[in-house]
Amino acid sequence: MLNRGQGWCKSVTNCLERYGVALHVYPAADGKASGSWYTDDGVSFEHETDQAFLNFKFTYDGQNFLSEVVGGQWDLAKAPKIEVVYIHNVD
Repeated sequence: MLNRGQGWCKSVTNCLERYGVALHVYPAADGKASGSWYTDDGVSFEHETDQAFLNFKFTYDGQNFLSEVVGGQWDLAKAPKIEVVYIHNVD
């Protein structure tokens, strides 16, 4: 069980649905960062049969944060929500 400070969750999927995602960005020495995140429903195999997943690409150029879907065909409304983005070590 996971405790995200707001209550207990029995699974990561349950916690994401309930509380959303806090994304932490740690830029490199040049002030830029990039990464990706994969998500699906966490219970079915529809990610294999129906491309029911989403793959996000994130970039931070030192001033602007961009998120874009780069793979999958899952309904964006069903995906866990990124509730907040923290960008660390920025002057």
